[in-house]
Amino acid sequence: MKRNNIFWGFVLIMVAGLMLLNIFGVDPGIGAFRLLIGILLAAVMIKSIISVSIEGICFSAAFLIIVFSEEIGMPPVSPFRILLAALLLSLGLNLIFGNQLRKIRKNRRESYRGIEGYEQVVDNETCDHIEVRLKFGSIVKYVESDNFVSGDLSASFGALTVYFDNAVIQNASAEVYVDVSFGEIKLFIPKAWKVENTITSNFAGVNEHGSTQWTEEGKVLYLRGNVNFGAVEIYYI
Repeated sequence: MKRNNIFWGFVLIMVAGLMLLNIFGVDPGIGAFRLLIGILLAAVMIKSIISVSIEGICFSAAFLIIVFSEEIGMPPVSPFRILLAALLLSLGLNLIFGNQLRKIRKNRRESYRGIEGYEQVVDNETCDHIEVRLKFGSIVKYVESDNFVSGDLSASFGALTVYFDNAVIQNASAEVYVDVSFGEIKLFIPKAWKVENTITSNFAGVNEHGSTQWTEEGKVLYLRGNVNFGAVEIYYI
């Protein structure tokens, strides 16, 4: 069972328990709806801490402050100012520590895979691993590989577009890890591939356009990673 499913399973159980308490007239003291929102925001914060996501931590904390401002004795203040402070804080921390945090996440992934070292080349017919880092602006990459294995894609405050229509998966599957913060990644995937999406998104979206023509003999592309205040758009071509 996937760890992500276990985590959100426990969150849903807590929410169900809260609903049952409300049905039976048990008042937790701060309002069932606000407590429900608090549980969900706390879950997002925990996931953000685990995945080392500055944006998720800052904004989930900001929303918690807004929801429970009375309980923590906070003077009246505009929610917009709190969210603006969270935005500026996350921007500043990303500019200072962004590279270190990405290295931490990369080391975790490689430790989890048990794999050391990839050829980090883009647009080369012999590469098995691609790595693209984008900060501000936009980039379009065409992956040309006759043995595509995995990729690491990162976009912060910009738009990254990657075409996989000339990539060939020799094994049964390949893996692409995405890391998006206030940006967008567009992936153009061959229709013969099947995409298994396990991306964790906070205040973001992962959308598919078109449909796959995958068969049981086809290849599978596993999408993993984190998207915070951004989007991953998947296009079948």
